[in-house]
Amino acid sequence: MTFKYFFVSNIVAILILMIFPFKAASGELFDVILLNITFIFFVACAYFPFVNFGDGRVKETDFTTAALISQNFLNVLLTASIIGFGLILYDRIFLRNINYLEGLRSARYAWLASESGNIYGVTGNLLSSFAYVGLFLSVYHYLNMAKRVFYIFYFLMLIIGFAALNGGRSNLLLVSVIWIFARLLAERRRGHTVKLTLVHGLFALLLFGYIVYISNSSAELGGVEIEVLAEAGIHDLYGVAACVSCDVFTSKIASILSYLVAYLYHGQWIAQISLGLSYFPGNYLFESAPLVMLRTLLGAPAEAVYFEGGVFISLPGAAYYDYGYMGVFFVAILLGVAIGVADFLLRSRRSLSFLKVTYCCVVFFYGILSPIAPAHGFSYFSYVLFSFLVISFLSHVAPRSMSELLKL
Repeated sequence: MTFKYFFVSNIVAILILMIFPFKAASGELFDVILLNITFIFFVACAYFPFVNFGDGRVKETDFTTAALISQNFLNVLLTASIIGFGLILYDRIFLRNINYLEGLRSARYAWLASESGNIYGVTGNLLSSFAYVGLFLSVYHYLNMAKRVFYIFYFLMLIIGFAALNGGRSNLLLVSVIWIFARLLAERRRGHTVKLTLVHGLFALLLFGYIVYISNSSAELGGVEIEVLAEAGIHDLYGVAACVSCDVFTSKIASILSYLVAYLYHGQWIAQISLGLSYFPGNYLFESAPLVMLRTLLGAPAEAVYFEGGVFISLPGAAYYDYGYMGVFFVAILLGVAIGVADFLLRSRRSLSFLKVTYCCVVFFYGILSPIAPAHGFSYFSYVLFSFLVISFLSHVAPRSMSELLKL
């Protein structure tokens, strides 16, 4: 399951590179395609020895009691997430004096320019991350839950609300991966399709509505039209028009969609440019939110890197930037083995502990996001991982009722 989506995600990235009416500001397209194909090849080589492990006949878990238990446990996760959101709101409005009436993007820049975090912000971030676990369980246990749409809607609104407080977009990418993984895991472990037509529509509508709102907020802040903003934004992502006559900024929707595709896949452009560099300051492969926090606590300056503006770089691109093709080889082998183990666990006839589910989810993140960026490169990924690990720990020490809910 994981390898298939890793493969599809990377092939889509290659097709985007070839047909998108924008290209990297420098470098050769052939080089980055070769980098991607090399990466896919070595991941596949490391993965295929695991193909024959596991008999593929998944043992069905008894969810009769989970249906009765899930609502109480989800209420706890929902309460923790609401408290976390409230703490972040208090931190931003009353401690940092950020005025959200001026627009979300304006508020984001004010937040980035403010002082480093405090106990309210840190605690709020940790608690609000449980909304991701809540959403995961809500989608996975969808057929066995009362008030199913209620929980999915409120967890989604909390996640989007947190993204709005940051004025950012990467949270939406993370929640999309969680959504896909929960849906696929439910189908794999249950043996039947989970029909979520109405909920899928709600999910897509909320995410697209937020993206449109953020785009309008950015345009208003800069005093320009969305078409102008999208063109400037793509330029900031190290992209240029693929041809002189290419004009995709014909409407607001076309401009937003063009920028959205560029935002998702500009890590390929950065990788392409990196292949032509002779100077590689700093590092990308191991850069993560915990390291940034540690440097902040120690008062150490941030490492300078070649690319400015916090842009993404694909996982193979990051490996090449730091260690050349030898780094690409070792990262590909490591990811291939990790995907092989994850798919073996998912094919197992035994029920999965939540710790094993967390492992599979993390590997799914790295696989499906590899053409975009290393998963740990997204700052909130560390918080999501924290929430899943906490629930994994609780599933081992909690009463049997909660353990049954978390045994997938």
